[in-house]
Amino acid sequence: MEITQQMKNIGKIKSKYMEQKKVVRIIFFTSLTIVSVILISAFTEYYFIPGLFDGIQKGKFVDKTLHPIFISFVSLLLATPPLYFVRTEAFLTWKKFTVISFPSLFIFIWHFSQTASNSSFVSDDIYIYILAPLFVIISYIIIGVKSWKLRGK
Repeated sequence: MEITQQMKNIGKIKSKYMEQKKVVRIIFFTSLTIVSVILISAFTEYYFIPGLFDGIQKGKFVDKTLHPIFISFVSLLLATPPLYFVRTEAFLTWKKFTVISFPSLFIFIWHFSQTASNSSFVSDDIYIYILAPLFVIISYIIIGVKSWKLRGK
């Protein structure tokens, strides 16, 4: 009876682990696709098809629209590879952080890129380049600390 229960528990753990890997792969490849599409469209706008975004000032579409999306998803792309190698508990801790922080990051980056001006003492663009690495650093800290705590268990 105990052996059967232990086998069921092992099966549940394996399914959670496989589900985690699936979610990490989805996040990683979605971010990679978005980043790739943005890079291709930005490259296309500047070099191959100059009239592709007519009606929009040259570079404004990339700076105001694609740039904040690119910066946000690059930070998510950089944060996901370590998740493939950690235990489920560390992944769930990171997921709790990301569910709130990634949309907030995206909104802040979008806002600062739309209202960027050089009229203040410090340019608003500096916040864009602080928030994205901050998200990645905090993600690595959360993953590392949780993995370290789980190491002995």
